[in-house]
Amino acid sequence: MANVYVLGSLNMDTTYYVDRLPGEGETITSVSSQSAAGGKGLNQSAAAAWTGAATEIIGAVGKDGGQAMIDALRRQHVGMRYLQRSDLPTGSAVILVDRQAKNLIVVDGGANRDVQWQEIPFTTGDWLMAQLETPVETVTDYFRQARDRGAKTVLNLSPYQPVPEELLVLVDMLIVNEHEASELLGCRIGCRADASRAAGLLREKGIRSAVITLGGDGAVVIDSQRTEELEGVPVQAVDTQGAGDAFAGVLVGHCCLGMSLAESARTANQVAARCVTVAGSTIISLNTIREGQGRRRL
Repeated sequence: MANVYVLGSLNMDTTYYVDRLPGEGETITSVSSQSAAGGKGLNQSAAAAWTGAATEIIGAVGKDGGQAMIDALRRQHVGMRYLQRSDLPTGSAVILVDRQAKNLIVVDGGANRDVQWQEIPFTTGDWLMAQLETPVETVTDYFRQARDRGAKTVLNLSPYQPVPEELLVLVDMLIVNEHEASELLGCRIGCRADASRAAGLLREKGIRSAVITLGGDGAVVIDSQRTEELEGVPVQAVDTQGAGDAFAGVLVGHCCLGMSLAESARTANQVAARCVTVAGSTIISLNTIREGQGRRRL
């Protein structure tokens, strides 16, 4: 049975809901707040497991605890055989969300900066997904190990930073939003037409397949043969945090289960759109979708 492995961050997220985002030097009060397990690695692994794909996380929590992350992963049926303990504190994030669902996020990497190399039993058919809240060098080492053993690699280029060529050549699939794609390619991407035109630039960089997400405007799916535009799903957004993580995890989970890239992206687009209608973490959103309508009707 093929597995999804997610190399990435685990953070304790504290979210403050505010009427508006503060200006420089301004102090404001929140309407409400909540704390929940998060981080791109945790969110994406939970979303992959949500599809029914066997999923393992590769990451680190601090010796200060990290129990909220461990409990959340267990409830989402994510394997933790490769979860490490670090002397650094568990990662954390502070998130502000306004009434228009716009947000500001500040992350303290903590233990996520201390993920150590370990032997993973990758095999052909497995998928390894990573983001850049763990060091680029760590991602490169794990991608090389995965590719050497026949597994597919997926890089979610978030948060954006320049990617060395030695990592880029190990990437089978790239997932970026419009801002990250613009940074990577050095051209403005603001709509589906822009993203479709960027397909050639990605292929020139040797990217085998890619998905460019465009928030409420949908996504563009790119492979070596063709480009497909996916329309946005009209919803009333309440909280957009973690929607990109939900998209990435659902996409890779379904690819691992045998769906085509285009079909997986269409399903991920639907799930991410529903996630933004729920206030709270990615896990809260996914569980709300499951409880309310179920996976079979997506």
